[in-house]
Amino acid sequence: DAVIQAHKDRKKVVITDRSPIDTCAYVARGTDELRRLVTMSFENLEDMGIEVKHVLVTASFHALQNRIRDRLTRESVRAKYNEDNLDHAKNAYSFYESSAELWHSRVDTTSADLDEAVSECRQIINSLAS
Repeated sequence: DAVIQAHKDRKKVVITDRSPIDTCAYVARGTDELRRLVTMSFENLEDMGIEVKHVLVTASFHALQNRIRDRLTRESVRAKYNEDNLDHAKNAYSFYESSAELWHSRVDTTSADLDEAVSECRQIINSLAS
């Protein structure tokens, strides 16, 4: 709804840090069916004149697991989201890695510091918005 409202308000660019595509990575069953529904939703937005671009911000599995471990140390409550489940993490990572066709661009943050990652994201956003 917020994206549609932004379009009505003539906003040129709307940036979110999550996408409905993300839900496909984390469901226990029905990934293909959910992906079809999410894709249909994006097609509906395009029919309304709303162009959606997806940028995957990722890192190596090892780097992500280290970041998750650090976050769980700081925020143990995140375990309720299965962040401490290695099989769950592998399945989610596999979805992102095997779905390259979904992403218009990709930022690998494995060895980048925060400033480098932000700079690369800005460059990509600017190129996709033009």
